[in-house]
Amino acid sequence: MEQPTRYSYENYPGRGLAIAGLVLGIISVMMAFIPCVGALALVPGVTGIILSAIALVKIQRSKAPNGIAISGLVCSILATCIALIQIWFLQKASEHVKEGYYQFEQSGGFDSLSTKIKSLEVVADSMWKDEMKSK
Repeated sequence: MEQPTRYSYENYPGRGLAIAGLVLGIISVMMAFIPCVGALALVPGVTGIILSAIALVKIQRSKAPNGIAISGLVCSILATCIALIQIWFLQKASEHVKEGYYQFEQSGGFDSLSTKIKSLEVVADSMWKDEMKSK
């Protein structure tokens, strides 16, 4: 009867991939919580998912401890989800800015704005003159 191979935490197949996936997962989680930079966490997050998944398959085949691979997979998935949410919010924000710009242009744009400022200056001047006359 053949005894199963027992692996220690220092030596088992897929350990290097699991560590790389965990490191990328941690980096992507840290990047994901930085506003406007969090969208860039998508790249290391997806890479960490791929490396951790490959490591998890190798580790499960050899029946070795799989905690590092699972941790890397969880961190990478979390960061990727946060990055996708930030990308979605940035996309919606840019749509609203574009819509506001089009509305501004349709209402006359800067020409309309400058005429309104001039009319406010005229009103302010007349109010100032009326105040000076009353003194």
